[in-house]
This record gives sequence, structure tokens and C-alpha cells, in this order.
Amino acid sequence: DLFFEDYVKLNPELGSIMGIRKYDKYYTNNLSDKYIENNKKLLNDYMHKLTKIDKSEKNIDIYYSIFNYYLHQELNYYKYKFYLMPLNPTDNIISDLIELISGKGHIKLETTTNYTDMINKINEFCKWVDSAILRMREGIKTHYVISKKQCEGIMDDIKVALKNKAYAPSYSANINKQLKSRYKTIITDVLEPKIKEILEFLMNEYYCNCSNKEGMKYLPNGHKMYDYCIDLHTTQSDLSIKNIHELGLHEVKRIHLEMLAVQKKLGFTGTLKQFQEQLKNDKKNYFTNEKAILERYKEIRTEINENVMKKYFIDKVSHNYVLKSIPNFKESSTSAYYVMSSYDLKRKGAFFYDSSNLKGNPKNEMYVLSLHEGNPGHHYQLTYCIDNKIPKFIFYLMENNAYIEGWALYCEHFMDKNNLLEWYGKLNYEMIRSVRLVVDTGIHYYGWDYQKAYDYYNKYVFSTEKETKSEILRYISLPGQALSYKLGEIYIKNLYNKFLNQTPDIEFDKRLQIFHHEILKHGPLPLDLLKQL
Repeated sequence: DLFFEDYVKLNPELGSIMGIRKYDKYYTNNLSDKYIENNKKLLNDYMHKLTKIDKSEKNIDIYYSIFNYYLHQELNYYKYKFYLMPLNPTDNIISDLIELISGKGHIKLETTTNYTDMINKINEFCKWVDSAILRMREGIKTHYVISKKQCEGIMDDIKVALKNKAYAPSYSANINKQLKSRYKTIITDVLEPKIKEILEFLMNEYYCNCSNKEGMKYLPNGHKMYDYCIDLHTTQSDLSIKNIHELGLHEVKRIHLEMLAVQKKLGFTGTLKQFQEQLKNDKKNYFTNEKAILERYKEIRTEINENVMKKYFIDKVSHNYVLKSIPNFKESSTSAYYVMSSYDLKRKGAFFYDSSNLKGNPKNEMYVLSLHEGNPGHHYQLTYCIDNKIPKFIFYLMENNAYIEGWALYCEHFMDKNNLLEWYGKLNYEMIRSVRLVVDTGIHYYGWDYQKAYDYYNKYVFSTEKETKSEILRYISLPGQALSYKLGEIYIKNLYNKFLNQTPDIEFDKRLQIFHHEILKHGPLPLDLLKQL
């Protein structure tokens, strides 16, 4: 708790995201020399404090191990030069800021204080942009640069935001003319020129120095950087990259055969691709307007709460998730996602879905997507942490993607196998997560180019071209992150099978309730530590 307080003081942007309003006016320049120096000092200071604790004391529990694990991971980060590549199209900081100052993010523009805080935040963000340009110039000199494909994605998003003025808010009626004029001025005279400045830098100076090849393999020290990313995102110490790749190939083959079996039961005799084309062209599998999509997601939310949550989960959470459309300036590079609630629960957890593309919401895939992003997936698991005051540093600071995403993928199995079309939709999603094991390692370890990754993905996953491009760009931009889903799910399923075998005398539904409670009660843990429990 003491560490977390000190961390938030150094990173006030996190405090703002958590709903601590006194931090709303700040923007963390995590690229400055001063910040990096202070962050390293903070980590080392607490590492030293941790070594002073007598491990024989009774109160040394799982959280000691977690904190020790976290501090080592964070210090290892600085062995590599990720900060020289501060932008990527999948996790675009500039797009996030634009969403924030428009009033559509975690700070609502409703009061005078909200606007004055945001004015200060914009000024501090401009300092971050200056640092980002300096770091990228340093990256050019040392050959730590992103690929041209990634740079194109970033530039496209910025151009759309500037063209649509996506940062322009809907002003509250109670805001006086003077403040409204001041806010408009800070946007037109400070923010817009600064965004144009970094866009011009990307177009005229950075792009021509970007790599023609994808993947960490082609960066200096790239293999070690990728090893770090895998350790960070999978939290398993006994994995080899080659084994991950082989596991992916095995899972792709298994799921492909199961999809063929479902197709056969449905009476279709062609290839899977032909079957998917039939589904794609079946007007009955799509809604004709955005309102109908939203209503169906609401219905599914109710169905899951009645048929899954009441039966298999004994722990309740404070609120249901809300449904929101993905902001239009994020549509080109983002698919459905979840944003957890603020720590004070004043902002509820939200499932963002793509309302811009009616074809992007096939009816037979909406249920599995809701299980993953909503209940009992991300919303339930993360809200449980907040409700039960799981130590903040665990789920605000740690990259426990293998637990969080593994849990969400595990939750996709709460489907009705008898509904063959929806089960096929579930298998389609599982196939995506398995293909990721092959493509992510293919790009960053084996040196696959964009086209090879695209072709392999397209062979087994029957998504739209937009979705496929978005996915490949994501794997390129976030090395190792995509591995966490399937590897985490397999890990949790193995624990699940072990638990069921050890408790044969307990009625099945009750066993499942106990298992879920035990998995959730400590929060999202590194999987190596979860196994110890």
C-alpha cells in the first residue's frame, strides 16, 4: 500500500484513471530522464525494504511473493530500450488523449474544475509529445524503431482525429462563455499544433527511418527483448518460444477438426471457408441497425446473469457492466474491448463494441464475446477485485495478462454446445487465440513478414479484412501480449481438471463454485504463483 501511494504520486495519470480526482490535472511524462531516474529509485528503494523483512514471520504470504516478482519485472524493463519506441497503432497514446479531452474518457467535462484540470493536462501532454519526438530521434540513431506498417497505422489515426476534430467536446450548459472560449483556444492554439507537429515528424522524418521488416527479431537485442515480453505477459518461467509455437500449431489443428465436425452436424458439405462465406452472406445472421445490436447485447447480458452467474458463481459483484460504442476515431485499429470501473465505483465498468460495422457483429459470435468481455469474464473478475479491495498494485500495475485474459477465455466455455451456430462462433474465437501462438512467435522469433502472418491467419480465421489487418498489426505492436490468452486458459483449465479430480464427492455445480472462488480470491496472479496455491 505504501509503495502504491508513492507510485501514484510519481504517476498521477494512474490516480486519475482510478477516479482520484485530485490527479485529473496531471499528465505523466514517462519518457523524461527525470521520470525514469525517479521510477528506478522508487523500485530499488522498495526492493531494499523488501529484503529487510524477516521471511520467517507468519505474515509473509502470497503477496510478499507477488510484490517481489513485480519489482524484479519492472527493474528488468529498463535493461531494454522500449521507451525509444513510445508509439504504436494498437495502444496509441495520442488517440487516448484525444478521447480524454473530448469528455468521452474517464474524466467527464461537467464542471469548471474539469475544464481547468484538462487545460493543465493538455499543456503537460504537449511536454510528453516533445519527449516522444526526442526519444524517437534517439531510436533512429540506435536502430530502435517500429516498422513502416505500424507508423502508417499511427499516422492514419491521427489524420482521422484531426479531420473529424474528434477532440472537440460537447460543452456543458453550466460552463461560462469565458471558460468555454479558453478551452477552445487551448485546443486550437496549443493542442492541434502539437498533434500536427508530431504527425509531420512521423511523416517527414520518422517514417523513412522505420524498418521495412516486422518483429522484434530485427531490433538490436531483439531476441532478449522478446523473451522479456513473453515472461511479462505469460508469467510462466518454464516456457520456450519453440514450444509455444508447436503448441499453437497443435491447437489450431484440433480446433479446425472440431469446427469441421460442427459444420457436418449442420449439414454443410463444403469447406470451412465456404461455410463461413455462407454465414457471412446470411442476412439472418446480422442486425440491420445499431439499436438492434445494442438490444441484443443487453438481452445476452441478462441471459448470462440468469443461466451462468447464478449457477456457477457464489460471489456477487457491485454492479453490472454498461455497453458503449467504440469511439469513431478508434474504429480503424480497435475491436471490442473492456474498460474496468474506477476504484471508487463512480464510473462503472464498460464493454465497448463496434457499432460502426453491422457485419462486424454476427449474431452467432455475440454471446461468446459477451462472456469474454462482460460476465463472467473481464467485468466480473476485475470488479470482484475492486469490490474485495484486492491490493491495488496487483491489478493496476502488474501485467498479469495470462491470468486476466486466460480467465476471460476460460469463461468462453460457458456456452450451450447444443446451439451449434453459437458454439461454432465460440470455436472461431478460440481459433483466433490459438493462431496467435503461431503468428506472434512467427513474427517476433522466426522473422515472418506481414504477408506471411496475414496469410496464415487468413487461412484459419474467417474475419473481415479490417479485423484481420487490425489483429496482425496488434501482434506486431504488442509482442507477447497475444500469447497470454490461450496459454492462460490452458493453465487455468489444467488447474480446473486437477481440482475436479481431487473433489469427486462434491456435487459438480458446487465444485465449480468453489473452484471459481479459489481462483478469484487473491486477484490476478502470476501463473507460477497461482500454481503454488
